Amino acid sequence: MLPFLPTLIEWMGVLAVTLLLSLSPAIQRRRPVQFVYPRREGIIAISLAVLVTLLAAALFSTVLRGAALPSDPFTSSLASPENQPFTYSVAQLIQQIELSLVTVAPFLLALAIRRQPLLSAGLSRATLRPGLQVGLGLALITIFLTSKIYTIMNGLSAAEGLYLVAMLIAGLAVEFIFRGYIQLRLIGWLGETPGWLVTAALYALWYIPQKLILEGVSLPELGLSLAYLFVFGLLLGWIMRKTGSILGPGIYHGVHDWIQVL
Repeated sequence: MLPFLPTLIEWMGVLAVTLLLSLSPAIQRRRPVQFVYPRREGIIAISLAVLVTLLAAALFSTVLRGAALPSDPFTSSLASPENQPFTYSVAQLIQQIELSLVTVAPFLLALAIRRQPLLSAGLSRATLRPGLQVGLGLALITIFLTSKIYTIMNGLSAAEGLYLVAMLIAGLAVEFIFRGYIQLRLIGWLGETPGWLVTAALYALWYIPQKLILEGVSLPELGLSLAYLFVFGLLLGWIMRKTGSILGPGIYHGVHDWIQVL
């Protein structure tokens, strides 16, 4: 089987389920987010994206390098060597929570300083329930299409359970930043499609420090990895555009990363 075929099948299933669930009346009735000064908001969003990229480089080169953390806290597989059990500790979970909080903090601070509601970052009471429904639907179709359902039914280890919690936290944090805060503002400034594309590019570029510092990838490998992340970012951004909530892409993102270890 071609190496990209399972991922392609998964993404096609995600597209189909998102299209179906986005027909929910609660999602259809949502009001688009609008900003009084879209250009200013877009510039702030890009500036914060650059800031968290530099922050990631600093964290990976000082705190995380050599620590007992996954090689890629957000998206890479943590599959153990063949015939070796997967391990993930409470300490690693705490480190992941700390990393997510540090990364999200500048965006929460920006919302507080500018007195903007969570709605402007993809979270609202009106889309809470439908967003959760979309997220759970995408999680289930992902598990089914990747043939992990029997693995889960046979029972998960404590390490696998902890890692699921870690990846859900990380996935929601990343989606709050990129699809919630940044994408909504860039769409308001640049337009629907350009804002979506630029957000996916910023999302991919955010991983450069991680790939180079933690994983030590070569330049050809870096190019392929960034291309994959760009397409994945487009998919996540499209889910956000269809649902208006970060919960759908956030839950899917976390489950997508989690199943890599099963």
